[in-house]
Amino acid sequence: MSIQIHRERELLHVSGSIETILTIPHSAVSGAETRFTLALSDGTLVEGVLDGEDCRFEVSVAGAGLTHIGGPRGPALRHDWAIEWITISAAHQIGMAEKPADELPLFPDLAPAEPEMPASGRLRSVMERLISRQ
Repeated sequence: MSIQIHRERELLHVSGSIETILTIPHSAVSGAETRFTLALSDGTLVEGVLDGEDCRFEVSVAGAGLTHIGGPRGPALRHDWAIEWITISAAHQIGMAEKPADELPLFPDLAPAEPEMPASGRLRSVMERLISRQ
């Protein structure tokens, strides 16, 4: 089953496998945009930005389900997966591991020259050098 999220002012109405209303946490600085994070039980993490009447969503970590971000009509967000729980938090109240930088395919000379030799290959190489010295 899926869930749908509709926004009404500072409230997010969740319907589907879960029926609840979440309150968007207010920004500590008045007048500033409010950033928040939704965490879903399937591992999905969605970042949201509330700036006046405008509300934007972006998937920062994809979980098991498919997340569809809607437009001005219909749900603001639809998530196709059975969800057991959902939680909301101010964006600065979460912690995430840093992602390692990917190699840039546009600059192949920045990639490692050769993959590291496995331990069995290194041992064979050392043994061959020792035997050749005798």
